[in-house]
Amino acid sequence: MRANMMSSRIRVAGGFALMLMYSIAVAQEATLDLTQPAKTQPSENYRPVISARTPTSSDDVRPWPLRVRLLQPSRTAYTAGEPIVYEVELEALAEITLPWSNERYAVDPTGGYDAPAFRYMTIQLEPENGSPIKQLAATAFAYGSALVPGSLKIVRTGEKVRIRIGGHWQSVRPESDGAITGALNLRAILTPALGDLLLPKLISENALRISTRPYQ
Repeated sequence: MRANMMSSRIRVAGGFALMLMYSIAVAQEATLDLTQPAKTQPSENYRPVISARTPTSSDDVRPWPLRVRLLQPSRTAYTAGEPIVYEVELEALAEITLPWSNERYAVDPTGGYDAPAFRYMTIQLEPENGSPIKQLAATAFAYGSALVPGSLKIVRTGEKVRIRIGGHWQSVRPESDGAITGALNLRAILTPALGDLLLPKLISENALRISTRPYQ
């Protein structure tokens, strides 16, 4: 009986140790918080380029080596217009330098996508399987360049980082812009760019089911 008690204690202690190791690992994952407003304002020389360009046959375009995972928000149902905060986890499959700031006007002061080592990425939620419903939920941008220390983050192979996105929940039909209700399976879509060149989109390996509730 004493041996059984010792064995049970060892199993319990081992379980606690694993939970502690997991908690420490999550706590150590660097997190970029894009829920906070940017502090910098555009200068008089800011002349934004209308949009980035899509690749041509002469461009050397390679996807960023990242595995994207969408993490569960605090709730699974929202009324249109309600605040929502969600996170994505990025795991580096090879060493990569990520944009790591929301200070667009500091990182790219002219708006020309021409700052040294300039890169950015867009993160948003979209329905999976080609749903005709367009999902606009808390789209966020991260920017980085050599002009701003700390705005570029090197993530080494196997390391994971998180990005927290905030905004307001909205779901519409593209042909009518009318709000819809019901549940959708959503994936995180990450669209990176180097300079003014758009790179292939990255789609989260998992989908989460989130509902739009009718107005009360």
